[in-house]
Amino acid sequence: MTLIDVVVGSGIILLVFVSLFSAFTLAVELASTTKARAGAVSVVADSLERLRAMPYDELGTLGGIPAGMVPQVATTSLNGVFYTVRTLIQYVDDPADGTGTGDTNGVSADYKRVKVEVTWLARGRTESTSAVTLAAPRGVETLAGGGTLRIVVFDALARPVPGARVSITNASLMPPVAVNVTADDSGTVLFPGSPQSTGYAISVTKDGYSSAGTYDVSTGNPSPNPGRLSVVPTQTTTASFAIDRLGTLALRTVSPEEVQTFEDSFTSLSFLAATSSVSISDGALRLAGTAGQYALVGEARSILIAPTALARWSRVEFSASALPGESLRVRLLVPNGEGFLPLPDSVLPGNGAGFTTGPIDMSGVSTSTYPRLALSAVLTGEAVSTPALTDWRLIYVAGRAPLPNTLVSLVGAKSIGATLLGTPVPKTLRSVTTDAAGAFTDTVEWDAYTVTPPEAFDLFEVCPFPVVVQPGERTDTTLTLVPRSPHSLRVLVTHAGLPVRDATVSIGALPPVMTGDCGQAYIPQLSADRYTLTVSKVGYTPATQTVSVSGRTETTVLLTN
Repeated sequence: MTLIDVVVGSGIILLVFVSLFSAFTLAVELASTTKARAGAVSVVADSLERLRAMPYDELGTLGGIPAGMVPQVATTSLNGVFYTVRTLIQYVDDPADGTGTGDTNGVSADYKRVKVEVTWLARGRTESTSAVTLAAPRGVETLAGGGTLRIVVFDALARPVPGARVSITNASLMPPVAVNVTADDSGTVLFPGSPQSTGYAISVTKDGYSSAGTYDVSTGNPSPNPGRLSVVPTQTTTASFAIDRLGTLALRTVSPEEVQTFEDSFTSLSFLAATSSVSISDGALRLAGTAGQYALVGEARSILIAPTALARWSRVEFSASALPGESLRVRLLVPNGEGFLPLPDSVLPGNGAGFTTGPIDMSGVSTSTYPRLALSAVLTGEAVSTPALTDWRLIYVAGRAPLPNTLVSLVGAKSIGATLLGTPVPKTLRSVTTDAAGAFTDTVEWDAYTVTPPEAFDLFEVCPFPVVVQPGERTDTTLTLVPRSPHSLRVLVTHAGLPVRDATVSIGALPPVMTGDCGQAYIPQLSADRYTLTVSKVGYTPATQTVSVSGRTETTVLLTN
């Protein structure tokens, strides 16, 4: 027998034993699972038998409707398996004799429905089994002073939300009520036989959804809406609550765009990265040498211009002089490995040959493809004279730089009541702080939100506006902030509910301001006073209104065709 035979034989034996062990393990797990489920069925059956043996009037749960001594949640063990037993007992309003106010005998609690659910852990997963039975009174059904509590749960589109968890509590009753149930396929929870009371508190939740419920009277919310529910005899109290999937709100706090300039007036070589046969004299870049001995050709290249948060290139301006027979041409260069190449003519027409006069329009140069540029000058002269470049500048717009660790207030449009003065009490009122990158992201309830910056800043622009979060969707919002002005005005210009960009906003004798992409214009450094505001744009009817400015002031102007 060779070594190869031994290795092959050992592999076959190992494969057989591994297969046998896997089959044995699976058989043990299957037997354990079957045993645990059989135990759960036994626990359900035992629980139902005990409940069936109870007198009808005593059949109820602790804190439930109807009330009784049966725990809503209990634990037990059988054959080494731990089980959680949940019991739900509810009155049923049988449609055979009418329901609600149409019940022929005025009793909505015709009989009781008993559900026992048992859960346990199996291989790291929660398993469950349940059973339902009905219990009826021996004689004619009666109910002293009871009514029906009906809770309806729907989403943002008024569709039912099955599986929503509804908590009903009432500490003013004896015994107190504290019951948790799940809405049916129609999003409804029905509790016939609810004791008469004015203090039913409701809470509605579901994983991944917003929450809703009733609210208590408080100093900050003296008129809650909805407040606690009341149940009166033989009547049905219906309350509807809206919940839906949480949306995501992503905020960025940034500074506004700013026009910036790289400029060199040639007082030194500080802003030149490379030169050849040129020198600086009398505040200008010239060919090297002296009269009668000037170099015939010279070149100079600026340092690399690489703005941070670049939004867009604007233009190049330069001042040059050249006599007949001389030339001075300016080009834009892009890094290429360890060297530089001219910006292609397909991107900037005429750049290959160079420009003899400015300005050079750079608005069509992509900032993503060409985020870094350098200026280049080629001087050609005669021995007796030299052209001169007295200054050059590259003008660009710096993008919105992040404003880190900025506190922002979020106030939702939904209200849960009103103050004594009638001011709505918002359901959502949060203070959030952006991170080191000026960003904040979290799940929020679907709503329209008002954002307020900290005291040190004014809102220059909110984009997009308004800030609306839809169920299950993400809303990205950029807040552009500027240092606080004692009195400022932010104008929102809209048409048919949409922002109007490039509208001209004029206030008093101040220079006009154009609205940005999101239809907003910010005017700082005003006095607390009344102003005449005029908004115009070609294709729209100009709008004029009077606005009182005091502190941070906002106004909306509606343009019409």
